[in-house]
Amino acid sequence: MLYNIDGNKKELTLHGNSNFPLAVYIDTYEGNGYPLHWHDEFEFAYVKEGEICATVDGKEITLKKDQGVFINSKTLHAYAGKKSIRSEMPNILFHPMFLADSDFSAIYQKYIMPFTQSSLSYIKIDGNTEWQKQILFFAKQIVNSFYSENYGYELKIRNLACEIFYEICSNNAVLPVKQFNNRDYERCRKMIAFISNHFQEKIYIKDIAASVNVSTRECLRCFKKIIGTSPMKIVEEYRINKAKYFLCNTDLSISEIGALCGYQDQSYFTKIFSSVELVSPGKFRSKHQAD
Repeated sequence: MLYNIDGNKKELTLHGNSNFPLAVYIDTYEGNGYPLHWHDEFEFAYVKEGEICATVDGKEITLKKDQGVFINSKTLHAYAGKKSIRSEMPNILFHPMFLADSDFSAIYQKYIMPFTQSSLSYIKIDGNTEWQKQILFFAKQIVNSFYSENYGYELKIRNLACEIFYEICSNNAVLPVKQFNNRDYERCRKMIAFISNHFQEKIYIKDIAASVNVSTRECLRCFKKIIGTSPMKIVEEYRINKAKYFLCNTDLSISEIGALCGYQDQSYFTKIFSSVELVSPGKFRSKHQAD
């Protein structure tokens, strides 16, 4: 997989278009994963085959066959598959405005806006209750309709998306507004921006902490609380994602790409890349070019 994520971890991929802001993807995993990111869209993903570990708002969630997760707008999340297990996960993303005609409408004001601003970051769907079974059923219909493109499929999909949102809202309390602009969240965003601007250099935790004038201990606490991982893990993710981009879009040598991504030692770069992607940089490039 290739990732289009900026320095603040916002996914830049356009899901659908302005005329129909919904997209469906069939993601496959086998030891690989999709790194930490966020977007404006709601997201509902369910496991069709295998097992997926989702990290949402710093919490790890294991998803098995016929289990899913509904993720609120602007919520940090990531996915990882298990090694030696092929997993398939249909993924539905739709903008909140897909459900409403405008932000002045009663639907937006009464239901959508309170939900997106609530502290409810995600809901795991186990399929143990009738309403959860309904959500899984609706989601599968959306996937089938999206790829069949039969007459009126847009109408059907919008109706099904509304049904999913209705079940989510009517069966879960909308809690007090979540504070996206609180101190820890803003510090994390600034530190991630620092990483994106300095990933080619030697970076230590003390440097990341100094970018927002906090101690190393406070930096680690902030990352753990907001993102659920360490700052150096984010550095590694960012470097590997950049390396994948260069491998797929340039003719630079492996050693040149490693140096551009902060790895001056080619053998160390190959070791780190292989441990994350389960293939060497050279094989990753060859596979992409073949595809």
